[in-house]
Amino acid sequence: MTALLHDLLDILEACGIDYMVVGSVSSSVHGQARATQDLDVVVNIEPQQLEQFLKALSDDRYYVSPTAAHEGVRKRTQFNVIDLKGGGKIDLLPLKRRPFSQSEFQRRQTVHALDRTLSVATPEDVILSKLEWNAITPSERQLRDVAGILATQGDRLDFEYLQKWAEHLGVSEQLNRLTPG
Repeated sequence: MTALLHDLLDILEACGIDYMVVGSVSSSVHGQARATQDLDVVVNIEPQQLEQFLKALSDDRYYVSPTAAHEGVRKRTQFNVIDLKGGGKIDLLPLKRRPFSQSEFQRRQTVHALDRTLSVATPEDVILSKLEWNAITPSERQLRDVAGILATQGDRLDFEYLQKWAEHLGVSEQLNRLTPG
């Protein structure tokens, strides 16, 4: 999966498409590492960049439904890149226009992880995203990821930022249950 992520990030960078790795990879960077079978990447992609991106993906290595990709960019919904040789899959999530998503993307951090430099969501934004997902689809794994980030990051977290956006996203109760004091 690491080689797949490296290759995809190289293609995004070559196409001038800004990105942010999210999901289990970003929670592992900021918290406790865990194995994952999927990769999630937010992309700030516009329709004119999509054609270049699709052309850059090798036909014998990757499959992307052009229809799903165009619809995903237009509607700001997920589409997939499937590695035909290795069997992996990356979910590409076009950057949403809502205030939290915009803030999260602006705050992304450049880190060295998985043997390369990459952009990831901040620990606070990973916590908020995982709590938001947990409110939609309850999952012990999401809560374990949040607990791992809280334990690892401790006082380095911006709790004022967390509280502000937790209230905005409707996950304050979940956050308060998981944070001390």
